[in-house]
Amino acid sequence: MSIKKDCFLYPLDKGEESEGVMFDTLNDSRLVNPIHTATIILSIKKWVDSNLGYEFDTNHLIPENIVQEDDTQENCIQKYSEFYVDSCYKLLKPKKNLSFDEALFILFGLDPYRLALPPFFNFRAEEYKPFADGESLESVFYVTKQHQALFRSSYLINGKISSEDLIELAKDNDFFQEKGLRQILKQKKKTVNTETDLRNTKIIDKWNELSPKLNGRYPSKVSIYRKIKFLLNLDITEDMIKKIIANSTK
Repeated sequence: MSIKKDCFLYPLDKGEESEGVMFDTLNDSRLVNPIHTATIILSIKKWVDSNLGYEFDTNHLIPENIVQEDDTQENCIQKYSEFYVDSCYKLLKPKKNLSFDEALFILFGLDPYRLALPPFFNFRAEEYKPFADGESLESVFYVTKQHQALFRSSYLINGKISSEDLIELAKDNDFFQEKGLRQILKQKKKTVNTETDLRNTKIIDKWNELSPKLNGRYPSKVSIYRKIKFLLNLDITEDMIKKIIANSTK
């Protein structure tokens, strides 16, 4: 994994003629193209400069740019933290439900945990209705391809989208970089394999518990497979349970 330090990036449309965004570090397998992140950051900054009465550092919306404090407050430094980056990626693990705003931030490579803090704590991007002056923070996102794709997606149900469906939406629209996406899918596969191994262990344990009662309480092996399926609330067939048990004895 290659990491570059102190990268200054510019939005796609204006290049170095415009203001840029500093990334404390850049991973070559970053999920979202950093140029796209830089572009939305500068749009947010423009809104912040015009509408907020207090100072807000938009660079802190980037997971890589986390302020970490040493033992003494004077030694406060900005340093790349694998923890904060990984925390964002963990939201894409299987069987996660994400809000519209969380999903939108992930599509831009922003830190969704910052949604709980000002000026985003009242942020409701899905509910935004465009109006002439465009002064709300939601208006910054409304005009983007990411917002429109997410808003119109059939994957979105009652303002929520699953982690699996968000990945599919991103793949369909090229919102994620290929190398970063491979990393996420690799982690996803590892998680799925772990869950499968755990399920199979439970099946075998139940078989060992119930099989001594064969021809007594249970008239056939099939009846035990059916009981295991019921007890463990499995969504697989009795025949699959049979194969799992048979493979465990090889």
